Amino acid sequence: MSIIWSFVLFSQKKDIEIIPYSFKQLHQETNNTLTTNKKPILVFLHTPWCNFCEAFKNTTLKNTEVIKALNKHFNFISFNAESKNDIIFNNNTYRYQPTGKHTGEHEIAKVLIGKNKTVSYPSFIFLNPDLEVLFQYHSWMNPQDFLKVLHTISSIHTP
Repeated sequence: MSIIWSFVLFSQKKDIEIIPYSFKQLHQETNNTLTTNKKPILVFLHTPWCNFCEAFKNTTLKNTEVIKALNKHFNFISFNAESKNDIIFNNNTYRYQPTGKHTGEHEIAKVLIGKNKTVSYPSFIFLNPDLEVLFQYHSWMNPQDFLKVLHTISSIHTP
């Protein structure tokens, strides 16, 4: 009986996961003229203290259809906007900027959102392969609404 139970446990289908992408990969590929990866980039800006960000991660980003659409049509970068790691983007280096004793924000968040605009979380920035902003959205989305956005962007910007 224990052999059968073990077989059942190990033969169950694994959950599908988002294929992660990073600013480092993006930098390497944009500087490689031989790259064939021409998918649009989706940057998900979030913070650890943002309840809507966590809700999005735990609901929308766990949806199988959302994961399939992201993996098929986008290079997905999930970025903590309070990260202290330097980021190279578009051949410029961006850094964490302290705003208080234990608070701060990464410059890349401000760059992606745009000058003179307030950064809010969660934020979704869609970029074309030339790193130009295609679309931005600054609020939580349920899986159905997020899928509509993903399908619209991917249908317009298919490699």
